[in-house]
Amino acid sequence: MSIEVKICENCNHKNAITAVECEQCGYDLTFVFPQKIEDSDLESTKETGGWEMVSVTEEACRSCLDGEVTVGRDCELFQELFHSSNYTSRTHAKLRVVDDVVQVMDASTNGTFVNEKRIPKLEWVSVDKDSTIRFANVSFRIRRIQDAD
Repeated sequence: MSIEVKICENCNHKNAITAVECEQCGYDLTFVFPQKIEDSDLESTKETGGWEMVSVTEEACRSCLDGEVTVGRDCELFQELFHSSNYTSRTHAKLRVVDDVVQVMDASTNGTFVNEKRIPKLEWVSVDKDSTIRFANVSFRIRRIQDAD
């Protein structure tokens, strides 16, 4: 199984795809393109118990969550899934991790759903472990990295 990360060009540390600077050396990752690596290469991330989102339809589509990320048709994260949907917005929603809690905010026309309940637009909502988030008709499961099988 593979997962997307940003690999620091300065120290080669594997960072979450949403990281803007390297966790290890502080290097600016703004212009570093995500790379797919085998999740067996992520032992250091698994030890910290970070979060990941995994496509419900395509298990290989997964990404670490850290900081804040925007999802939708105009975003690079899960681009192939969002582009295949006629119902997702260009900027559909934002996700963030604050104090080890995953939160989501809807910014769309067709809605964002947590465990099939529509969340209020433009309000941050906390997401529990193993919850399903649906962006219009594109769904992901939120889980701890060490819980990944």
